[in-house]
Amino acid sequence: MNTTLHPLAEDYLRRLEHAAWSLPGHDRAELLAEIRGHLQAGLTPESTDADVRNLLDELGAPEDIIAAAHGSTDGAATTGLAHLAPPAGSPWGAMEIMAVLGLTVGTFVVPVIGPIVGIVLVWGSTRWTHREKTVATILTVLPVIVLVLGALSVVTVRSGSDQPQPVEPQAPVVVTETGAPS
Repeated sequence: MNTTLHPLAEDYLRRLEHAAWSLPGHDRAELLAEIRGHLQAGLTPESTDADVRNLLDELGAPEDIIAAAHGSTDGAATTGLAHLAPPAGSPWGAMEIMAVLGLTVGTFVVPVIGPIVGIVLVWGSTRWTHREKTVATILTVLPVIVLVLGALSVVTVRSGSDQPQPVEPQAPVVVTETGAPS
């Protein structure tokens, strides 16, 4: 199997990858791997430009493949990629918009509940990749951890300086009156 494809096939894959930005990360990677495998199986090192163009024409334009993946109503794309779920036309649905608002504006409007709701919505979304979900969670939780640790260090330093220092006991002073007998 070829590991390096014909330049026309590589260009086709770059265009497909660019057109597939709106697919969820896992589906995008799976689609690209499937098309790359199809191209590698159908092309040999001796393939001419005409052979490559014929194979690419059979696949169709990258934009058409992505449109078919988006436009499928029963979960099966018309290009034979039945395993792809049909995502919506825009990568931003109501859940994604609410998640971003919860993570940003919610932090100031409803300080504790807003970010928690935002994180729950991020993890409930199918349009965010696992990496994006992890980054959103870390960027939301990390400032809270830093603030709590900073507050604890300030309280510890302050409470350590306010405590009275132990006083060393002094020897008792005994005053005796010595007086002359009168």
